[in-house]
Amino acid sequence: MPEDAVNDAIELLDPGSPGVDVALLRTLAARRDRGRAVVLGSPAQAELVAGEGFEVAARIGPPTSVPRTWSAGLRRTLGRLRHHGTVRTWSEPALVAALAAADAIGRLEASIAAVATRPPMIEPWRRHRVAVRPIGEDLGPRLFRRGWRLGPTRRLSRLPTALLPSEPPGRERREPDTLVIAMAGSPVDAIDGHLALTAAAVAVVAGRAVTVVFSPKHPDWRELGRWSCGMAAASASGRLRVVVDPRVEDPRLAAPDVDLAVMPVRPDRVGDVSLLTARAWLAAGVPLMGPTTRGLSELLDDGVDGRLLPVADRNAWSRAILRIADDPAVLEDMSHAAAARHGSRRSTASGRGRDVQEVGSNAANAVAASR
Repeated sequence: MPEDAVNDAIELLDPGSPGVDVALLRTLAARRDRGRAVVLGSPAQAELVAGEGFEVAARIGPPTSVPRTWSAGLRRTLGRLRHHGTVRTWSEPALVAALAAADAIGRLEASIAAVATRPPMIEPWRRHRVAVRPIGEDLGPRLFRRGWRLGPTRRLSRLPTALLPSEPPGRERREPDTLVIAMAGSPVDAIDGHLALTAAAVAVVAGRAVTVVFSPKHPDWRELGRWSCGMAAASASGRLRVVVDPRVEDPRLAAPDVDLAVMPVRPDRVGDVSLLTARAWLAAGVPLMGPTTRGLSELLDDGVDGRLLPVADRNAWSRAILRIADDPAVLEDMSHAAAARHGSRRSTASGRGRDVQEVGSNAANAVAASR
């Protein structure tokens, strides 16, 4: 090995891929052993990674829908950087690019935070060359069915929370008598927007005012917006609004204007979404409503910091939203419980995390626990 070879870790990051959002970037930036970043993507995406506190060693672009076309650039980049240490990947596209760059295979640490509708194309024999670690309890079966060889699960409790809110948001800061709901989740195409809007419409028909906020990256936001306009015009109250705002992709930015985050996952996509994204909303003091999966059941305490509901059960989702819209005290209790239970690890700009003792529990928040 050359004397000037570099042995520190490289974080191979492709912002915009499923699960590679600000929640993941801030989680990695808070790790004590984080490495330098090699960004797969555009200059703007490299700036995003640098803005979260990473040292960006290189960028490989332009963005592409065929991940393995990054491989030649990755081989050249690792050689130019004289890098002989660990290469970490956090998404399927980045992993495919690294597997096709044969020089990196022996040093790969492969983790995945979320998955897309279809797995990237790669030969089956390559999929078995590295053990893939799912982040959270929901992804393992999905990755196994895609042909990956599984390694140990990365538990959320072992990863630092990258956000410590100063104070849970309070409903008095927002428009009176209006429940503001954010559509949360990465990837956004796994989120069932029709289920969320139908549940919100039930509350509107019952006389409540509801605003639903979508990401402009949601593939159905135009259709959902037209549907909500028609529904609002037909109802007596006309108090259902749909807002498209990119800030909803960053819980830290959106939290002051949001009452409740909802994650209604499509029935055929259960297990695909990032639990790190869900935890980021909770850490920001925003209660979360999501499907009853193994991963979310370990993250959420039903009735304390959010609600766990049956997948695709519109009646259950409608009742839960109506209950929260009717009682601001429930929302406030859940908000404080979410911040207390999940915003308990502090990160610094240097990336050195300092864990503080977790606070918040059913016993510590008896009012919330009784909901």
